[in-house]
Amino acid sequence: MLRAMQGAGVACDGNSKSKSIKMRIIKGNLITLAKAGEFDAIVHGCNCFCEFGSGLAPQIKEHFPCAWHVDQLTERGNAMKLGTYTLGEFPLPGNMFHRSNLLVVNAYTQYVGGANLDYQALFKALLAVGDDLKHCESIGLPRI
Repeated sequence: MLRAMQGAGVACDGNSKSKSIKMRIIKGNLITLAKAGEFDAIVHGCNCFCEFGSGLAPQIKEHFPCAWHVDQLTERGNAMKLGTYTLGEFPLPGNMFHRSNLLVVNAYTQYVGGANLDYQALFKALLAVGDDLKHCESIGLPRI
């Protein structure tokens, strides 16, 4: 299940055997829902300069510092990051029957900060996330 938000959100079922993905829009705060264990992973867009300065990124940095730390390990300004992602794990309270870590994905969807989303980079990053996180039942992302 993939869910996306920004006041409202999208949800996709990643368990489908075919290439199609079920997606649904839901209302809520992505970070609040992620901390409540609603998702196995969340995805947000980043630029290639390791800034985390606007949009959802500052909130991700505040609430899931693992995502910011893993981004800081990448080369600042490297355009080769476009269409790729880094992954951090954030521990959530849980028990032996429930996943206790939230995966936080930094998808490199734009070269510089600002309102300049690179749709090809977004597509490539989401394909890679979908391939690599097949085990996740629910992935949340902000509504774009």
